[in-house]
Amino acid sequence: MKKEFGKRIKNIRESMEMTKEEFAKLIGISGQFLGLVERGKNYLSIEKIKKLCDVTNLSADYILFGKDSNLISST
Repeated sequence: MKKEFGKRIKNIRESMEMTKEEFAKLIGISGQFLGLVERGKNYLSIEKIKKLCDVTNLSADYILFGKDSNLISST
């Protein structure tokens, strides 16, 4: 699960066309720690995930689990 989480974080950063250092500063962590997260060696704290949701307008469900809440069908 850590690896998939890290890949999503990296994809989000790359889609925003930001360096590790720029992206890390945006959410309040070091570039070195972000590298560990992107490689699946560590997680972001709840507070940092919330910050990431706020600055990217992405849901925590997507960031944590890859679930796109916009794709939920109503039956």
